[in-house]
Amino acid sequence: MTSTHNIFLRPVTSIYFGRPGALPAGEVHVGVSWFPPPISAFQGMIRTKLLQYAGVFNPRKEVEALVGTTDELPEGWSLKGPFPAHYQTKRQLQIWLPTPSFLLPPLQEDAVKPVFARPMTSGEDWQGLIDQAALSQNGSPLTLSGAPGEAKAKPIDGWVSSRNLFWAVSGGKEASWRHQECSKGLPPFVKWETRPGLAREKNRGKAGLEITGRAQEGMLYFLKCLRFSHSSGLVGWFKAVLPTPLSPEALNQGPILAGKKGGVIAFEKPKGRDRWWERLEAGEHLTRCPIPDPALVWIILLSPGCWRSLEELKKMLSVRQDIGISIRSILSRPPIFFGGFSMLEKRQRPALPWYPPGTSILVELKGKSEIERREYLMELNNRAVLADAGHRPFGYGHVLTTCPIEYGGNNG
Repeated sequence: MTSTHNIFLRPVTSIYFGRPGALPAGEVHVGVSWFPPPISAFQGMIRTKLLQYAGVFNPRKEVEALVGTTDELPEGWSLKGPFPAHYQTKRQLQIWLPTPSFLLPPLQEDAVKPVFARPMTSGEDWQGLIDQAALSQNGSPLTLSGAPGEAKAKPIDGWVSSRNLFWAVSGGKEASWRHQECSKGLPPFVKWETRPGLAREKNRGKAGLEITGRAQEGMLYFLKCLRFSHSSGLVGWFKAVLPTPLSPEALNQGPILAGKKGGVIAFEKPKGRDRWWERLEAGEHLTRCPIPDPALVWIILLSPGCWRSLEELKKMLSVRQDIGISIRSILSRPPIFFGGFSMLEKRQRPALPWYPPGTSILVELKGKSEIERREYLMELNNRAVLADAGHRPFGYGHVLTTCPIEYGGNNG
């Protein structure tokens, strides 16, 4: 029977996640950790922990039969996350999520709430938001979106609490905006910590390649690592049918080494709930707003999404063939690139562009009844769709849908 396992990862030490391969000491003297840890690291920690707890390490065929290959999960397995989170109380967890790109800074200096981006029309100030992702793709021009009258407005970067995100997806009609629960950099419970490192000489002797205790000249480097507060960590969800001898208890206890330089992360069972997140994933905001015909809604990426043509993106979003959709606008930060080196296949992986988390795609939907349009949005919400079929089970292309923007307005 398929079960969903809630996972809480508590970093015990500072942690560093970066590109595969050796650190370029002496070339680049400062390395900066990725945040949050990439999906590839998250799924690797889960699979490694399951195998360690079961005492299975070899042979490779037995390992792959239990937890899948590097590029493929077993049938029925899927993941979501990881997202930063902290305990507000012993029983109240607060999850933080990427800030949607359709949220712009307030127009007035004394204002607190962000402004909602909307499509620009002819005759308006087209300097409102010029976004590279809004350029023509395959001959299909996109509409620029922004805040009319606000020159060169840029999306708010960083992270927001689940409560603030619920406010945003409801168009400002539900909950209330809390400015202290919005961070342009790291969430407030995560800090940067600089750790020095020094490369040591390598000696190829009779026993093979050995690292001596002598330092290499000019090979001093520094790592900007992530330091989580004692009541914080990362949350994620793992859905699977676990074959014997794998046990779900492995995901509730015990440490694991993760990231470069062997950071220690403890697996724990979440002790609290985030009710705002539960309302988001259930699509509660979509149950009370009108869905006109046509309707303009934002699709928000919570995880990296495939960088594809408009036609391919449209196909991925067409989870129901009876609802007509068209992509009107895309607000995105610069693309991120994933590549690396496959140790198993001993070859370089191509570096491919992905839409970063927070990317917002404005979609127009038409047709059928209001009930069926609402069902389409509910079906799309909290689902991994904006990725190739092989990447979706890992959690790539995870999206939320908003209420129609006509419903939310453009309040500041």
